[in-house]
Amino acid sequence: MERDCEVAWTALKHCDVEDEETACTTGFPDVDQLLDGGIRPCQHVELAGMPATGKTQICMAMAATNARNGCHVVYVDTQNAFHVHRAAQLAKWDLGTREERDQVLANIHVVRLYDLFDAFQLLDALAVEYAMRDHRGIKESRVLIVDSLSSLVSPHLGAGTGLGYALMIALAHSIRKLAHAHRVAVLSTNHLVKQDVNETKHAVPALGEGWVYQPHTRLMLTREDDGEFQPSVQVTVQVSHSCLTRTGKCSSICFHPEASVEAS
Repeated sequence: MERDCEVAWTALKHCDVEDEETACTTGFPDVDQLLDGGIRPCQHVELAGMPATGKTQICMAMAATNARNGCHVVYVDTQNAFHVHRAAQLAKWDLGTREERDQVLANIHVVRLYDLFDAFQLLDALAVEYAMRDHRGIKESRVLIVDSLSSLVSPHLGAGTGLGYALMIALAHSIRKLAHAHRVAVLSTNHLVKQDVNETKHAVPALGEGWVYQPHTRLMLTREDDGEFQPSVQVTVQVSHSCLTRTGKCSSICFHPEASVEAS
């Protein structure tokens, strides 16, 4: 029986391909530095944090910044949180003339879906689309953003049947296969939930321990204030898990609700 696998590359070919490709920026220089330059093709980076810690802000900034750089961006919005003007604001670019604006925004393909099985269909459709673009010889950087991945998977977990866990691992496999086959940089988000650990409440990622090793890198986002409204929001970003870079590294970024973004 034939197996669906690709012919192995030599290490030399991997090296040549990686030298030709550039990492996709997150839109934040300090976050890029934590990732040793940004998110490279085939890599999956996850943002984990409580609500209002800037996960969606980083997603929108990455979409707008890379679209401006000519990348093909697919933004999967599961929370109706994507806003064009806020994305442009975060990426620090003026929409300019209508022609310039349309050229940039045409590179962002926003898909709103709310069901895990629709996500599987989307990944299959993207594989077909990318294969056609590869066949036509189109050279482009590709970015897939899923905000939020945990909101698609969480409703299927905790039933005690094991089906939810199997679906979660199947989704991880589909994302990894798409990323590797078509050189896609992937960014997703995972919310935190309160869990009792030794009679103490701790915030832990919603997708559990079975998911922790699926993304290549997890960045944990934590607010540095008490959560009340502030003119600006300071967020600590820490590498909590990674097979590609040193864990424990951290940086700080500042969000201004109605202004551009600064790194510090």
